[in-house]
Amino acid sequence: MLYFPNWIYTQLDRWNDIAVVEDEGFCISRKMVLAGLWCIQISPSDRPSIDEVLDMLEGSHEDIEVPPKPFFPSSTENH
Repeated sequence: MLYFPNWIYTQLDRWNDIAVVEDEGFCISRKMVLAGLWCIQISPSDRPSIDEVLDMLEGSHEDIEVPPKPFFPSSTENH
C-alpha cells in the first residue's frame, strides 16, 4: 500500500523536473496540494494556522514553499 503523501511528494518532484503549463487549474491545484502538505506535518508547531492557510490559498502558488517531507513508512506490502 502506498502512503498518499509520499505519492504527492513524488508528483511535486516531477512537476519541478518537467515544464508544466501553468494555467489557472495548475496554480489552484498546486496551492491546494502545498497547503495540504503543510497541514499534515507531524509536529503541530510546523502546521500553519487557518489564517496562514487562507493566505496560501489566496496568494500565488509560487510564494508557497514545499514543506519538509516527513519520514513515513513507504511499505508496499499487503496487509
